[in-house]
Amino acid sequence: MTEETLNLPIRMPECITVFIAGPVASGKTFLIKRLVDRMERSLILDAGADYLGDSFTHIWSNPRELANRLSENPHYYRIAYHPNADHFAEEFHWCFCSAWSVPFPRWFVIEEAHEVCGNGCMHPDVNTILRYSRHNLLGVIASSQRIADVDKLLTGMARMVVLFNTAEYRDIEAIRFRWGPEVSKEVENLRPCIYNDATRECEQHPECLIYMKGYGYKVIPLGSKVKSTQIETEEEETLWLEEQEEDQQPAERQTEYQQSLQENSGSRESQLPEHTSEAS
Repeated sequence: MTEETLNLPIRMPECITVFIAGPVASGKTFLIKRLVDRMERSLILDAGADYLGDSFTHIWSNPRELANRLSENPHYYRIAYHPNADHFAEEFHWCFCSAWSVPFPRWFVIEEAHEVCGNGCMHPDVNTILRYSRHNLLGVIASSQRIADVDKLLTGMARMVVLFNTAEYRDIEAIRFRWGPEVSKEVENLRPCIYNDATRECEQHPECLIYMKGYGYKVIPLGSKVKSTQIETEEEETLWLEEQEEDQQPAERQTEYQQSLQENSGSRESQLPEHTSEAS
């Protein structure tokens, strides 16, 4: 997805808790990047190194450096903090402390939120964030691949929820339980993101469902590109037939190979070249 083709009609009020959920390659990280582009102050806890790029200040597993950076200039920053996986919980605590100390409206983005807000294993600082962040002018964006894996306190405290298409039964049931059967059915029918990892091209822009507490939900398209599954021209038909032939070739070769095994290959002597006087 590119900035030119992306339609992003999402506006978020400041100092709220937002939950974003969807499977791998559904569009979560891309959406968060576009939202962060509009923010003057943002700190991203980036465990998967998904926010590498020149638009962020990168801090690698160094809480002191993060604290010093926010102390030097708390007015404007866009930081991607990359924690050490072996000390994730501890580094989350120090990121929370640094984000909590800034005296201006700002955003704290938590990727892979189930790591610190999973069912039955909530980090103590998350409880503080979810219950009191709005009083401290701290906006929170938490994202996860699996809705069923995050604690209901997170989804219950979120004033804005963004859901992408999923077919996982446990997630659909979690959506139905938390936001109702109508929302779960809509999520099942959302247009999925189709991303080509080899070409790094988005072949189909996704839809997402946005639920605002007190206002209901709305389905939003994040772009207009839709992958066609119909053959519309003779050229497309020719290409499609060639692809089908290529797909069938391995099976045909296997059949030929099996038939050759059944044929008598003859004696060893009959396969040797004839000995002639010229050859000798």
